[in-house]
Amino acid sequence: LEDCVLLTMTDRALKQFLRKYQLQGRLAMVMKGVDSTLASLRMLSRLGHEEIAQLRMGLQLRTLEKGDILFHKDEPSKLFLVCDGELVVSRFMKKPNKDVTIRRLAPKDVIGIESLFIPGLSSTTTVQAKTKSLVASINPTAFASFVRINALDPTKLVLTDVVENLDIFDMPFKKSEVKAFLPQCTVTMHRKGDS
Repeated sequence: LEDCVLLTMTDRALKQFLRKYQLQGRLAMVMKGVDSTLASLRMLSRLGHEEIAQLRMGLQLRTLEKGDILFHKDEPSKLFLVCDGELVVSRFMKKPNKDVTIRRLAPKDVIGIESLFIPGLSSTTTVQAKTKSLVASINPTAFASFVRINALDPTKLVLTDVVENLDIFDMPFKKSEVKAFLPQCTVTMHRKGDS
């Protein structure tokens, strides 16, 4: 048995949360959406329903009002899943000397997946709610515990994601050829400034 922290919520607190986000009839639907989003992540695509449900238990839900900041540039990064609403991802650009929207996030979108594998990684963007939103997050420590408890190989999780993204990078290899070499591959993380 692992050391753990159990978070409980009183009925009153749960009702306040549901009322604040107006979820009373939709909470089960939102959690199913979280499960399907987790299962759709390439690196988690081989996990079963029980493992996805177990990972979901480590998630934290957070509501955002329109204009609320989810995180600022240079804050510690963590994985966020958009459950409901719309968020904008922006980055400060010297020219035109202002924040520029570089991406919009909608339900089932994910940001910060790299933080699960690179401890201490800081965000390079700012994310703000464009509409009232609900996001789920998991911190790297909880994810590392999940990987350890389920005896998963983090290298294989990352490599699965890399192989599935070969077409994005216009690599001149077939996926089947690359998959044949996966057993010989390792993943090393390098931070800016490392030699």
